[in-house]
Amino acid sequence: MKNIDLKYIYDNKPHTEMNQYPIGIQRNTILQYIDFLEENNYKHYVKKLKKGHRSITLKREDGTNIDVLKSPIYPTNSKVGRQIAIDKFKTEKHLKGANLLTTNSAIYQMDDREEAKLNAFKDKELEKGIVIKPLNLSLGKGVFVNVTKENFDEHWNQCVKIMKKMAVQKKMA
Repeated sequence: MKNIDLKYIYDNKPHTEMNQYPIGIQRNTILQYIDFLEENNYKHYVKKLKKGHRSITLKREDGTNIDVLKSPIYPTNSKVGRQIAIDKFKTEKHLKGANLLTTNSAIYQMDDREEAKLNAFKDKELEKGIVIKPLNLSLGKGVFVNVTKENFDEHWNQCVKIMKKMAVQKKMA
């Protein structure tokens, strides 16, 4: 995408409202398929692929295969583009390189809450609110916006809880 296209979208698309999703909602398409198949007792087989992706083999009643579903990778997206887009920090670096306004992110471990809180509110401008989001989750899972010094600990702990829950789910899958 060219910078001028991104600027056009940003200037013309309302961005004052945020999508609200209930905690725990499944927004990954392939995982939605798995949930549907399991809830409706359809025969299927899930295979783990590289980098956390999955494929689903749909089965007939007699156990023969119908077809295989895989997570979509769009052929028009380059490998480098996908690598940049899926990594929050690479995305931020490239946006800054294109002179586009973006965040100033920092990485912390789950037990670095106090250090993160101190660093987050060093700048008086940020006292209005920051964003806490996990590095290893996607689709808004564990993201908290307008986090203030007063509610930082609560949101940090919720984010950590979601990340631990997702880690358990990934180990069981």
